[in-house]
Amino acid sequence: MAVSAGASTAPAGLVVAVAGGVTLAAGAEGRRRHPEGVALEATGAVAMALGTVLSVWTEPWRAIALTVSTAWLMVAGTRPARAPYLLAGTATAVAATWSWLAVLDVTLVEAYTLPAAAVALGAGLTAHRRRPVVSSWTAFGPGLAVGLLPSVALVVAEGGLARPLAVTVAAQLVLLAGARARLQAPLVLGAAALLVVGLDALWPVAARVPRWATIGAAGLLLLWLGATAEHRLAQLRALGRHYRGLEPDGPMGHPV
Repeated sequence: MAVSAGASTAPAGLVVAVAGGVTLAAGAEGRRRHPEGVALEATGAVAMALGTVLSVWTEPWRAIALTVSTAWLMVAGTRPARAPYLLAGTATAVAATWSWLAVLDVTLVEAYTLPAAAVALGAGLTAHRRRPVVSSWTAFGPGLAVGLLPSVALVVAEGGLARPLAVTVAAQLVLLAGARARLQAPLVLGAAALLVVGLDALWPVAARVPRWATIGAAGLLLLWLGATAEHRLAQLRALGRHYRGLEPDGPMGHPV
């Protein structure tokens, strides 16, 4: 009907997505009481996905279709035993945010990575609260990686002032949060981000140091490590025990 009225493919896809979302919500609401609800729910989900695909190639229709799909998925996900709809709605919410940023010609990488990181961290926090034995690498590792690693890579590639400062502050907060909560993932990822940013800041200075000074410092360091090797190994073993003790249930929720 939309195409026959003169609409192009993208607006027609939006119409199909809206109709599919309404049908999906009606099916999720009526499934508990009527067998027809199953058919409505399945038909609505397929129609909404098809309509979104038809709109995905054109802006701003893609952003509008993803926003509409997010709303109906969240409505359907409020019913009991419909958690997958909430997960799908969260994913389409991130995609809709990215689409609107593209419509507005936003090119700042953090505008895209931070919403995805926030969603991943929220899901991880929920899983960790429900099952405290879930590893911090499983719960928080993906979100922290998405939030930190692209920015750290840009710091190394492009430099600047604002981004290195922001990444340093964020990495310090993540590191402190991991130390306070005794969680491996934020502790390691925050420390790694700080180390990379610090080395990138010190590299231009180190490059101007005379070669003899660099070689001499490396020699003295090796000499000191050799003289105190036994003590250093004991410190490393103690550090390893302390690291494993942060999450005594093991990296995947199993005893160490």
